[in-house]
Formats: sequence, structure tokens, C-alpha cells
Amino acid sequence: MDTTTLSRQATLLGVITGMRSMTGLATISAYLNHGAPQELGAPWDRLGSPTADAVSKVAALGEMIADKTPAIPARIKPGPLVGRALIGALGGGSFAQSRGESALTGAGFGALGAIASTFGFYYLRQQIDNRLHMPDFVVALAEDAAAVTLALRWLQDAEQ
Repeated sequence: MDTTTLSRQATLLGVITGMRSMTGLATISAYLNHGAPQELGAPWDRLGSPTADAVSKVAALGEMIADKTPAIPARIKPGPLVGRALIGALGGGSFAQSRGESALTGAGFGALGAIASTFGFYYLRQQIDNRLHMPDFVVALAEDAAAVTLALRWLQDAEQ
């Protein structure tokens, strides 16, 4: 795999994670369970198990529901931001390793994509809410749809 493809795929996985952290996790889990060309060694192989695949999809749906409640902290706060960066790194590193490439390189691109996307989509969502006077719930649903669409596209591209 060339460096451009690796960086693009790992970064895009991070972008998905920045939008919806559990959708990023569900995406890499589905890929490792269904389409990865190489098996990962322990403990990474658990991420691609059928159980992890199912649980991560349920977690992604749960996050999309919870995101619409005021109890959820802003994604740019330190805890959620670090969590997204770590999930982005896990996804990017796992993807790279499954392709026989440097897990560290993939992790770096995944983390950077997650951090950039976390801030970018947080502020984009605020601007849409404020300038277009759209209810946050509607904007959040659009972000959910965009994250799922990107995840499905990522899976198509990654499995080629």
C-alpha cells in the first residue's frame, strides 16, 4: 500500500471518529471482522471479533441517541477529545497493521484526523445552529448521517 492511500484511509477513519467516536470504532471493527487482508495478533485481534463488531455497532447507535441530550459534555473538552484521539489512533494503527504497514504511522494519521474533525465539526455545528437558526437536533441528525455515509464509503474503499 502506498503512503498516500494509507494516510488518506487512516485520516478519514480519524475524521469519522471525530464526528462520532463510536462510529469510528464500529467502522474499524467491521473492517477487521469482514475485510482485513491480514489477521492482527493479540490483543488487537479482539477488535475484529464478531462480538466486538456487534458491541461497537450498538455503542455507535447509543452514542447517536445520547448526543441529542444536554447531559453529554462537549466533544472538545479534554476527556472526550483525548478519547476521540485514542480511538482514532487505534483505528488508524489497526488499519495500517492489517495492511502490513507501520501501525505507528497509521495511528498518527488516525489521531490527527480525529482531533481536527472533533474541533471542525463541533464549530461547524455551532455555526449552523447560530447562523441558520436550525435546531441542534436537526443538525446533529445530519452529522449522524454524514458520519455513517463516510463510514460506509470508507469500508468500500478499504476492502478494495
